[in-house]
Parts: sequence; C-alpha cells; structure tokens
Amino acid sequence: MTKRRHGSWRGWLKPAGGVAGAVTLAVLTALPAAASGDPQFDREWALKAFDVQAIRDNFHAYGTGVTVAVIDSGVDPTAPDLQGQLVPGIDLENPSDPQANTDDTSPEYHGTHVSAIIVAHGHGSPADLQGVVGLASRAKVMPVKDGGGRSTTVADSAAVRYAVDHGIRIINMSIGGDGHCDKFSAEALDYALSRNVIIVAAAGNDAKTNNVPSCPADQPGVISVAAIGQTGKMDVNSHYGRDVTVAAPGVDIEVPAPHGQYKEASGTSDATPWVSAEAALIIGLHPDWTAGQVIRVIIDNTVTGTGKRIDDHIGYGVIDPLKALGAPAPADKSNPLGGPALSGPGAAASGAASSGAAGAAASSPATATPGGKSSNTGLYAGLGAGVLVVLGVIAFVVGPGRGGGGRGGPGRHGGLPAQPPPGQYPEPSRQPHLWQPQPPPYPPPPYPQPPSPWPPPPEPFPPHQLPGQRRPGQ
Repeated sequence: MTKRRHGSWRGWLKPAGGVAGAVTLAVLTALPAAASGDPQFDREWALKAFDVQAIRDNFHAYGTGVTVAVIDSGVDPTAPDLQGQLVPGIDLENPSDPQANTDDTSPEYHGTHVSAIIVAHGHGSPADLQGVVGLASRAKVMPVKDGGGRSTTVADSAAVRYAVDHGIRIINMSIGGDGHCDKFSAEALDYALSRNVIIVAAAGNDAKTNNVPSCPADQPGVISVAAIGQTGKMDVNSHYGRDVTVAAPGVDIEVPAPHGQYKEASGTSDATPWVSAEAALIIGLHPDWTAGQVIRVIIDNTVTGTGKRIDDHIGYGVIDPLKALGAPAPADKSNPLGGPALSGPGAAASGAASSGAAGAAASSPATATPGGKSSNTGLYAGLGAGVLVVLGVIAFVVGPGRGGGGRGGPGRHGGLPAQPPPGQYPEPSRQPHLWQPQPPPYPPPPYPQPPSPWPPPPEPFPPHQLPGQRRPGQ
C-alpha cells in the first residue's frame, strides 16, 4: 500500500500583506464582499462561507480548551500565524527512537498548512491583523510527526496510539494509503475510536485515476472528507465512493508557506482540517459529548442536511459549522459511522453505553451500513476525506484541484456552495464495503518521553492510562 498526502498547491508564493486597514476577529465576515486590509484573509473564502462572524457572535465558539493532534510532516514552530498554538508533540518517524523535534521539514509545508486551517490566528496588531485565521482559532495543535511522505504503518499506528494516550479528542489525518486498512492499522484506529476519539481523514485525490478507498478514511467510524470549491464544483481529483462522509472547502485554500509567505492549496488534505476544526468548536461548547454525538451533529447538520446521504461524492453534504453548533445533543451516543463500541477510560468519561457499530438508534436520523459508513441518501458537494497513513508514504502532489462539472447556486450564509446539478460527475459504484469486527487492540507500549521545546500546557482532557503492552513488533 502506498501512502500519500492528499493535497496539492499552486507553485507561486505570496508575501504577507502590509496593506493598511483594520481587521479583527470580530469583523472577519461582517462584510465578506469587501476588502479587509489583509490580502491573505481576503482570500479565505471558506471562513466567509461558514459565516465565522455568526459563529463567534452567536456561540462564542473558538475551540477553546480543545487540542487536535495533526499526524503529518510536523509543524513549523516559527510560522507567524501559529505562535502560541502548539503544544508539545513527538516525532515518531522511527517509533523505536522517538524525538522531541516536530519541525515541518517537508517541501510542501504540509503539516504546517493543515494545522493553520484549524488553529491559525493571524499576526500583528488588532488594528492591522495580517496572515491567515483558522476556524478554531483558540484551539491548539499537537504535532505528531510520522515522516510525512515517508511514513510507515508502524509510525502511523504509533502516532495514533500516542495521541490517544495523551488525552487527544480529535485526530486529523490528511494523508492515506490506497486500499482498505490492514489488521495492524485497523487495530490502532479502533483503539482510538473505542476511547472516544474522533478521527478525521482525507478521502483521497484519486478520482481521475484508480479511485479506490484508502486507509484510514475507509475505516468504519472515521469521518472521510472530500473537497469542494467556492463555486460549488467538486475538486476534479476528489475521491468518491460509499466511504465519503462529508465534503468541505478544498480548492484554492489560502495557507502559510515557508519564510512568512503564503500560497493556495487544493485537495482533500485541505478539506479535512475544516472538519477537525468544526469538531473542535463543538467539543469546546460540549466537552461532555461523546465522539458519536459530535459526529452525528456534523453529519445531520450539513448545509441542507437531514441526516441522510446525498451521494458518493459529498456523502451527507457540505459541512455547516454554524448550523451544527445550534443543534441539540443527540440522544444516541454511538458512532453512526460504525467502528468499535466505547470502552475503557473513553467510555467511563463519556458515560456512553451504546455501541458505535452499524445500526444507529432512533433519536438521530443518521444510520450506518454493515460497512460502518452511513448509507442513507444525503447532501451536498464534497470535501476530501482525510486518509490515514498506512505503509510507505510518498508525497501526493496532484495537478490543480479544479472542480469538474456544474455550478451550484448560493448556499446558506451567502457562501456555502449548493448541490451540483445531475451529470456533473460520473456515476459512482454503489457497492458497500463489508467490515468484519477487529479483535481487541493491544495496549500501547511505554513510549520514552523526550524533552520538549515547549513548556507543558494545561491538559483539558486527562491522558488515558491503560496497563499492558502490545505484541512485539507493534
């Protein structure tokens, strides 16, 4: 299985703007059509589509107190828009020799720009704010470096377990490998899902090639994200299939580049962190909700969503964080996308007793197939599903991620794209993926704790402590 990053970027860089003019977080989307004085923010069409102004005003939602693990190529700690946004992480490229240095050394700056979409806060004075702003700008990122385009199954599985064992509630994986997860990878993912952790993965950028499911996006219980553009067109490379859960902005996304510059990126890698950020906003308001409840609210509250799937390109539809934040707590606490039931500290903390396997309960309209992925008829255009990194990884740099097909009308908040008309994309396969329950996961090994370049932050969620050791070689 070949692993790859699910994103691409245009080959031009833009220096940080210095245009005079006031912009603060409070007015980020008050006048979405007007220039803000910040050339980077003016290109952040996704924030305007989500109506981040209403998210802040109506719910005071910033992701405060939530930490997202970004399993990727590391994060540049000198990036101006990420100052103060990182907590100590680890480099597990070689799991037998973990290191504290999690700097992003990838030529694509991949882990850094994925993290910025989640937690960036710009830089400069409030009267002259510059740079990019993430959707959950008061959340934190824990960089878990797995080698990026060179990661292995061992590294990726160790990264997932490390994040879980350090109290993480959300794992972002904008990487993946072709084909279904092998037993080794599935056990690590199930370990996380059974402990009340949300995994968000890129669906992949293979629509124009082999269009096969990828791991971890295809794993039952994982949110798989496809990519859609501002005009309502799908990214032409965005994977489609029964494994796609939702779609999110993933075309021409403004992100940081090295040395204080900026660029535009496209692909499911760049769609995935918007969903991770939405989950952070919800958990920030409802820290007692289970992962299953958060996932139900996300998929039941897409732009025009009713908890039913639309098709294999956009799954349940285009995410709508503002709508999701206004939703009540689902009575059913299980994961509607399948996967293992909650167990251990995760179950104790959440008080959830219901299974996350197929067959979601009556209080929520979302249901699941035996394959663990939802199977109703649903919503909108696609975001790239964040795929888990399993086996050898290579950088997945695709051509310009332009959407193929028709243009939809305006969505809610004046910016979210509407459903594309029929005929925009080829008819996808309708064959569900069968899932066999995995054996219980092995507890993690005792990772040595290297010295950290950052002071330890307050832990919003206590780390899970489980006895025992995994089998040799795992």
